[in-house]
Parts: sequence; C-alpha cells; structure tokens
Amino acid sequence: MVKQDVSRKIKVLTARYVQLLNERRVTEAEKVLEQIKEELKSTPWNRGYYNALEGMALALKSKDDHYLYINRIDPKDKKGVDKLQREFSRQSRSPLQDDFDKGYFAAWLEYIHVLSQQGSSPKPLNDYISTQKPL
Repeated sequence: MVKQDVSRKIKVLTARYVQLLNERRVTEAEKVLEQIKEELKSTPWNRGYYNALEGMALALKSKDDHYLYINRIDPKDKKGVDKLQREFSRQSRSPLQDDFDKGYFAAWLEYIHVLSQQGSSPKPLNDYISTQKPL
C-alpha cells in the first residue's frame, strides 16, 4: 500500500482546475491540467489521480452523462456531497484498491473538498489550501 501525499503546488493547481470546471471554463481548465501533468511523477497512484482529473473535463464536454460523476454532483446538495465525500475517502484508502484506483478516488475526493470549501460562493484558493490535510 502506498500512502500518497499531494504536494501543495498540485493541490493549488487541482483546486484551480476544479474551480474552472465548475465555471464550465473547460479550455482554461485543460491548460491547468497540463500543468498538473508536468508536476506529477509517473507512478500508478499519480496516473490514477491524473486520469480522474482528465475524465472530469471529458465528462463536461460529453453529451452522455448517465454514468459520469461530475455531471451528477449537485454542489448545493450537502447530503449528497457529504455521502460522496465519505465514499471517495473510503475508496481512496481501501486495501482492496490498487494504487491507480486509490489515486483516482483521491482526485475525486479533492474535487469534493474544493466544492464543499467553495460552497455557494468561491473562496480564495489559499483559504482552501491552508485548511487541507495531505491525502
């Protein structure tokens, strides 16, 4: 089992990425995603993390949202967001998951953290980063 910490720089970039996705500014988000890719080392955990982030942008561009998390998450549904946060947290630490899957769910957990921190009005990214513990 690999315990993975995401660097502060990756957290800031991921928070910005999520913010841009939530504003449906996908082209700008994809530029931030490239910066994230450059910062990540080639490990199974990091590949899973990146794969999830990349999938978020692809899902927003897709018309078929039946199976995609990002298109079914309502940031205003606190109970739903809390439930997803618990599920992604559980999956990102599960001994039954391989490192790729743990990274994948850790990215979704980071997405949920940003959503819950921003609430209905966006907060400065530094406020978000200063309240987060390593994954």
